[in-house]
Amino acid sequence: MKKSKLNELFKPTYLSAVQIKAKLVDTTFLFCELARGSGKTSHILAPRLDRVQNSMPGALLVLAANTYKSIFDNILQGITTYLTDNYERGIYFEIV
Repeated sequence: MKKSKLNELFKPTYLSAVQIKAKLVDTTFLFCELARGSGKTSHILAPRLDRVQNSMPGALLVLAANTYKSIFDNILQGITTYLTDNYERGIYFEIV
C-alpha cells in the first residue's frame, strides 16, 4: 500500500488571528470592519465565495461596491490571487 506524504495532502498557510476567527465562525452574514492590509479580500472573502459556490452550484453571488471601477481595482484582484494560488487557470476558472 502506498503511503501518502502530509505535504501532498495539506497545503501550509499562514493566517492572522482575525482571518482564523472569520474562517472558524463561518456565518451566513459576516460584517466586519478591518484595516488596510488585513487580508479581507484574499483570505476572508475569496475562500467564502469558493465555499459557497461549491456548496450551492447555480447560486447567485453578488459583489457590491461603491463603483464598478472599485470592484475591478480592489476586490477582483484579491479574488484572482486566491484562485490562481489554489486552482489551475483554464481548467477550473477563467478570467475574461
